[in-house]
Amino acid sequence: MGQNLLCAPALSPSADAEPSAAIRLNAFLDAALDAVVAIDGDGLITEFNRAAERMFGYAAADVIGQPMAELLIPARLREAHERGWRAALASGSGSRLGLRVEQAALRSDGSEFPVELGITRIDTEGGPAFAAFLRDLSDARRAQADLRQAEERNRKLVEQLPQVTYIEQLDHASASYISPQIEALVGYTPEEWTSDPAFFEKVLHPDDRERVLAGFAGMHESGQQLDCEYRLVARDGSVVWVRDGAVVVHDERTGRPLYAQGFMVDISGPEADRGGAPGERAALPRSRLRHRRDRLGGGPRVQLLVRQQARRGHSRFPDRALAQRARLHYAVFPSGRP
Repeated sequence: MGQNLLCAPALSPSADAEPSAAIRLNAFLDAALDAVVAIDGDGLITEFNRAAERMFGYAAADVIGQPMAELLIPARLREAHERGWRAALASGSGSRLGLRVEQAALRSDGSEFPVELGITRIDTEGGPAFAAFLRDLSDARRAQADLRQAEERNRKLVEQLPQVTYIEQLDHASASYISPQIEALVGYTPEEWTSDPAFFEKVLHPDDRERVLAGFAGMHESGQQLDCEYRLVARDGSVVWVRDGAVVVHDERTGRPLYAQGFMVDISGPEADRGGAPGERAALPRSRLRHRRDRLGGGPRVQLLVRQQARRGHSRFPDRALAQRARLHYAVFPSGRP
């Protein structure tokens, strides 16, 4: 977590306070993980602890007695700060008092960084003062940006694969994300699929519905890998046989199950018999599967990528989730292709 900044009323002990009290207070301030800045009714800094020095890049001796706004608030925000400061001094209330908001703060080198800010007013014998709590959000923002970039890279790669990739929450029977290849497979758009939590159940063939839903429920409960074949009813009424492989993804730190992710591959073939129970169907020649593979996108180059990356493991992927998908693909289709 980022450091926090506390702009508190003057924290220095009074002149007649016991010396030991002053020592204890300073020790508490310097031991705090949060940055602590004390300001008086004029907005001048009266205390600046070690955490504040690390956060803002100032030495305490250089900022004591200086206007807090000129040092810690970006120039473009100071006018709005001044209006809020005057209103809070005059009335004891303000638009930001008692709330948590996000805004920019200023380091000694002139760089800005995002903070979460909470402000309260404190009335003291010497007049009103304000306590503001700030959390540095720089690391969180960088992590969010990195995650968005990784998700975009993964999405572009996944949507080139010759298969339908999906993610589903463990308390739902239908996908929360499904790749665009689903439309080529059954004629329904990803938006149609994800907007209805019961959509998967609706497009399952009636004769397979109970068996398949039970299989997914068992996977969600046990965390074991799912590998099954079943039929989907396409928009045009045709029946499409698919092979589905899915796993439950767990939090690496706590082991808590997070969601399920998997893929579907069309195993029908253009001339295949689409009737019969899964156990009665013989494996189809690869030439029959190639037509469906090409409809879903991809080709030899993408298949080679999947095969090579699956064998190499995590280190070659932008993140572990993508490596897990590729290894799952390779586990079901050892050659890297259906």
